[in-house]
Amino acid sequence: MTFPITEKVRLNGRSAHPLYQRLTQVADAQGKAGRVAWNFEKFLISPCGEVKRFRPRTEPEASEIVSAIEDWLPAGSEVSQGFLTQQRQKGWPAGSE
Repeated sequence: MTFPITEKVRLNGRSAHPLYQRLTQVADAQGKAGRVAWNFEKFLISPCGEVKRFRPRTEPEASEIVSAIEDWLPAGSEVSQGFLTQQRQKGWPAGSE
């Protein structure tokens, strides 16, 4: 898949880019879907297309984001083990393996 990464797109409203039309339908941990509130809003998309949404105040290193990434990495993979090792070295919470 290819797409221009420098193209300006709308995130909200009727003229929102189709990707964001789909992403804004996903509820966050509190059950709230809808408009992108701020530019630090985060969306994780699994290899299977499952989406998890995190609001702007959720830090990128938050345990819920780290856990979501760990859950979607192939168990026992080199990428998974490297990611877990890096997180532990930084003192971030260890997730389930």
